[in-house]
Amino acid sequence: VRIFGQAGDKVCDRTAENLIFAELAEQQLAPKLLGTFANGRVEEFFEGMRSLDPEEMLSDVNVPRIARQLAAMHAFVPRRSKSGMEIQLWDQLNEWLVTALGVRFDDPTQSKRLEELNLNQMEGELLW
Repeated sequence: VRIFGQAGDKVCDRTAENLIFAELAEQQLAPKLLGTFANGRVEEFFEGMRSLDPEEMLSDVNVPRIARQLAAMHAFVPRRSKSGMEIQLWDQLNEWLVTALGVRFDDPTQSKRLEELNLNQMEGELLW
């Protein structure tokens, strides 16, 4: 069971996410989507499986496996984009950036960390 927090709804279209997740599952690129509810979803559970540790991810055995799966995910085109429904990635990134550019902190340490993100440069990169 995956329960979404309230903050995530501000930055994510959960309906679109669930549709794309279901398509990824159909292609065996994600666990099966067993059901959805107001603030979450039920996904297939892989009995006896666990996440790889960082060291395991770098092993000679796992690197090619991970690369193949990553290539398959990058080649995936959701039906939403094939049907003319635009995927909102760039609009969403711009919206997040506008929000981030409006953030201010009274704490000098927090302000310095925010400045180090160089959001103005990101703004230029999104424009190309």
